[in-house]
Amino acid sequence: MHFDIRPIKLEEINVVFDLLVELALYEKIEDRLKITPKKMEEELFGAKADWSCLVVTTTDDEIIGFSLFSFANINRSFNQTPLIHIDDIFIKSEYRKLGLGKKLLEAIARKANESGVDRMELWCLRDNYLGQSFYNKLNARKMDFLDVYQLSVASLLS
Repeated sequence: MHFDIRPIKLEEINVVFDLLVELALYEKIEDRLKITPKKMEEELFGAKADWSCLVVTTTDDEIIGFSLFSFANINRSFNQTPLIHIDDIFIKSEYRKLGLGKKLLEAIARKANESGVDRMELWCLRDNYLGQSFYNKLNARKMDFLDVYQLSVASLLS
């Protein structure tokens, strides 16, 4: 079977949203999912869009996986270029172990390289052992020297 990786089309927002829900259910964080199909459309195709999405499709153009990512200027004091932050990467379970996740990351890496970006980062839940194993096989470096903290703007300003 042949697979293709390409940018999402506007009319495919709902399909990718459904896969995102499937990912959230798999990770047991569905209660944290805040995005809506309408907001996804704005973030990917709106006037101020700064989010990108690649989809993995079958020969029948069925979407079986995706990755949402963006360019970010994080930690520029210690790095010479921006990075690509991968928000989500997902392949339907029946299509895993075919190398599609790696091919999806390679497609994002090509976009990074074309833009002069030399690093990509993603967050992986501590109990996502399959994901951790996958990233380790790709020689991803676990950044165990830092913790991520989230601050609420509203609580800081109240």
